[in-house]
Amino acid sequence: MKYKQQLKNNIHLVIAFTILISVALVSAYTRDNKDTPLDRPMEIDTIIPKGYVLVPLELENKDAISSVIQNFGVIDLFSGNPENGRARKIATRLKLIRAPYNPHLFAALVKENLSERIMKESGPFFAVIQNKAEIEGENSIEVTKTKRSISIEYQK
Repeated sequence: MKYKQQLKNNIHLVIAFTILISVALVSAYTRDNKDTPLDRPMEIDTIIPKGYVLVPLELENKDAISSVIQNFGVIDLFSGNPENGRARKIATRLKLIRAPYNPHLFAALVKENLSERIMKESGPFFAVIQNKAEIEGENSIEVTKTKRSISIEYQK
């Protein structure tokens, strides 16, 4: 009897509490099922500038690079094996982007005409991180010519 009397006296509070819980449940349900543009991951191919391409890179030092950069960085790209002293720089100031769906893979944002040169190079590739703030011109490929040895033989 005492509870019924208290319920009648506080009926406004009970109704307000019931409405508040109902609104919270409906709000939580609709938020989870609604696909807003901000909730969807951005597809990387929609933001590539005109005249540029993304070149996937298989980096030998990807663990070292992953531990230093977060989502993107600026690198110099080397081909060959640095342990043998046979590494040579093939591109400078490339924009390196971490793959959004597989964080252990990377791609370089380069001009279209440079992509063919990078794809022709034989791996393994190594990356050296550059300062993002330093302005040194757009990415470029350095062509290194091998020096031919000349031997001269004297006959008596």
